[in-house]
Order: sequence, then structure tokens, then C-alpha cells
Amino acid sequence: MNATEHVREVWTLRCMLCNREAGQVVDGAFRPNNQVRAPLASGRQLRCGECGGNVLRESDDALLATGRSVSRQTRRRVAARVA
Repeated sequence: MNATEHVREVWTLRCMLCNREAGQVVDGAFRPNNQVRAPLASGRQLRCGECGGNVLRESDDALLATGRSVSRQTRRRVAARVA
């Protein structure tokens, strides 16, 4: 990996009940989905701000890379979801 390449871990937070995307965690920082209410903390569990269902973390292609190992189309798709 050279100095121009960057790898980031990306996770999507999604409600199990209504399937709404609550936001993403990118390199440990939460980026909320501004089209839905923010998830609520209930003890150690996150609850959907819309329906109250359990929020799960899903790997979102696990890595966002700007190097040759990931196709240009995949980088654009993942980058658009993170922005």
C-alpha cells in the first residue's frame, strides 16, 4: 500500500424490524442517516428511533479502499453512501 491509498472500515446500522438504515460507523465515528430519527440507547443495546426495533451492525463491504484492490465502481458506491 502506498501513501495515496487509504483503507477504512465501514459498518451500516440497520433496524431488524423495519429495515431502516440508522446510519453508518466509519473508522469508529457514527454518521447518522438524517432521513430517519436517530437510534436510541437502551442499556447496551441500540433501538431504532422510528419503530423501537433492535439495531444491528452490518459490515458494508468491510473496507473502503482507494487502491487497485477494489474496483472503481465499488469505491464510488461505498463513498456515496458514506458522504
